[in-house]
Amino acid sequence: MKVCLVDALSTGQDLAKEFHDRGVECFHVRTSDYKLPNQGIFKRKFSLTSASSETEYNVVKNLKALQVDVVLAGSEMGVEVADKLSTILSLKFGNKLTTTPLRRNKYRMQERLRECGLSSIKQFMSSDITQIITKVETEKMLPVVVKPLEGAASNGVAICESIEEVEIASRQILGHTNILGALNEQVLVQEFLDGEQYFVNCVSCNGDSYVTDIWLQDRVRRSGGAYNFIGMHLMQTDSKLIKEICDYTLNVLDCLDLKNGASHNEIMVCNGRPVLIETNARLMGASIPTEYFKKSLEQSQVEALVDVVIGDQSPKGAKTGIYSRKAPLSEISLLFKKSGVLRNIPKKSEIQQLRTFIGFSNLPQENIVVSKTEDTLGEPGFIYLAGQDEIEVATDYRTIQKWQSNDEIFEID
Repeated sequence: MKVCLVDALSTGQDLAKEFHDRGVECFHVRTSDYKLPNQGIFKRKFSLTSASSETEYNVVKNLKALQVDVVLAGSEMGVEVADKLSTILSLKFGNKLTTTPLRRNKYRMQERLRECGLSSIKQFMSSDITQIITKVETEKMLPVVVKPLEGAASNGVAICESIEEVEIASRQILGHTNILGALNEQVLVQEFLDGEQYFVNCVSCNGDSYVTDIWLQDRVRRSGGAYNFIGMHLMQTDSKLIKEICDYTLNVLDCLDLKNGASHNEIMVCNGRPVLIETNARLMGASIPTEYFKKSLEQSQVEALVDVVIGDQSPKGAKTGIYSRKAPLSEISLLFKKSGVLRNIPKKSEIQQLRTFIGFSNLPQENIVVSKTEDTLGEPGFIYLAGQDEIEVATDYRTIQKWQSNDEIFEID
């Protein structure tokens, strides 16, 4: 078995390690300039960046000669190229290149849901700021969400409650390069959905999907922007609402022609009804260490995807497949409340002494320059809590969030 990952960043690194640990030969294709961690995992590395001398033709020729069996996206920026390489190489495990825009372009994604008769978001897109302002005013759409057509990690997303905010957000998007390295030529304006937000992670094989984990989001509104995620809780799967969310999500995957691979789906529940914010045809980002997952789950999304690819097993239960939670598990997303030099983490010892504390992830080093948190890249790190007592986990979670709200976790000057 030979696997090629495109832009293996964030959880893409966990995916590469899982394949490598199971004896699978791994190769890598880079589409943008970045420092690739753990390069030793990959037997060969190829580059399709603008500065590279390699061509798409040569990369395809090499992958074909190497007899690569599967090409997967290792992050959001690798989705389109992964679909393209899979199609050119005529690989069985992949998604159609002709429907890639449905999974990448946020406007087309919602329009496709509407065509399929699924709940969707009222929206429009435009490259003309005057037209944007006029339409929002005329149709009395405020508040609205203004965002790039393609993106990741909430980059460029703004919730606007006035026409002035709509204009400012639109100007910050149009003509600027987004987090994926593409030029923003259009602005997407969507109705603002107010409700509870869930992350629904899945693995699919030949159109059959398994829900690996569902998380209820905890978030706070940041001044002049969208939301900062401050935590999430792994959900039990026996409620009517969770079943409705699962059924809706699997219908979304069918509608968007996502037949193979991982997906990270952001769902808002408004007035008891699930509505898609967006689907991402890759693993959930901001990796959760496998040992923390195992406190509550039999397998992580990464492990489920590797199982499917190497043929050890199909998604559990196919269309009705869903995980079983063994114990409560919560994640706290840390925030930098301001920019400056991180001098100390004064609450670190107290956090470690909490009964349900199981670990940190990506905790930053001291004496480095940090920036105020305005995205979901997870640079300040994460805290994980688990235990058999739901109330005890919730109590420790609230304690840490109180410290975070009071800006007691990081000392920055």
